[in-house]
Amino acid sequence: MYKRQALASTILPPREVVVVLILVLLLLAWLLWRGLVQVHACLLYTSRAHETRDRIAGGV
Repeated sequence: MYKRQALASTILPPREVVVVLILVLLLLAWLLWRGLVQVHACLLYTSRAHETRDRIAGGV
C-alpha cells in the first residue's frame, strides 16, 4: 500500500498546481459560457431548420 501512494505522488503534480489549473478552467468556463450558449442555440436552430426543410420537401 505504501508503494502505491509513493507512485501516485511522483506522477501527480503538486496540490497547488492542481488547484490553480482547476481555478483557471472554472474561470474560462465562466467567461466563455454566454458564447457557448449562443453557439449551441445557433446549431440547434440550424438543425431544426434542416429537419423542417427536409420534411416539407418529402425527404426522410
